[in-house]
Amino acid sequence: MKKLLFLSTFLFLTSTIFSQSPWWVGGRLGIGFTTVSGQYGNSDNAKHCWITSPLFGATGIYTFSDIFSLQAELNMAKSGMLIKDNFDIGPNRATEYDYSFRERFTTIQIPILARFTFGKTWQFFTYGGFYWSYILGGKYVVKSDYFKESGKIKFGDKPDHYEGDDLYLDKDRYRRMDIGLNIGGGVQRQLGPGMLFLDLRFGLGFLDFNKFPEDVDKPDGYKSFNNRSLSLSAGYIFNLGK
Repeated sequence: MKKLLFLSTFLFLTSTIFSQSPWWVGGRLGIGFTTVSGQYGNSDNAKHCWITSPLFGATGIYTFSDIFSLQAELNMAKSGMLIKDNFDIGPNRATEYDYSFRERFTTIQIPILARFTFGKTWQFFTYGGFYWSYILGGKYVVKSDYFKESGKIKFGDKPDHYEGDDLYLDKDRYRRMDIGLNIGGGVQRQLGPGMLFLDLRFGLGFLDFNKFPEDVDKPDGYKSFNNRSLSLSAGYIFNLGK
């Protein structure tokens, strides 16, 4: 009888613990809007525009209470910008032409966020924290009224006698890694065995994309090129104990 009572108590406690696991996992899919702030100098009148691209990733949440939790993610997203400018050429600068340069990088991002959740049926959450990202590769497109060129963006030395259109960036002059801040929030609701959520997020990069070695001076009026992002995503998470 005592053995049966002990076994029943053990099974009850085990099922209770695992049915209320603090871990939630899932994925997210959405659309991102990215650009880069900055200015090369006082004579730089180029306009920085936003570009759009898909994003997706995996989400893990550890809940400390009904309100507070930590959220970690592994995301594949894009960074980059679209630059538009106008130039005067020809005798006495009588001819104008439009110019645009778009760069789009594929990045891996790892945010660590403090998350606060409120409500019952419809739950609202807000979060904030830091992210780390790294550029895996990229592509560019240059267009004007007179020509168009495109290719891949690679980090490293340009091969000898290379005649293609790929753009090689010097690793000593350009930065592949970024660290920044994410803030945002959203809404979630129980649906089936898990939670369906929708969130809106803003990202602010801290590191300048351009590096300046000791033998290179910044132009007068230079402003650092920092990543800016806005994303809207939907996802689904489920409790590991269910």
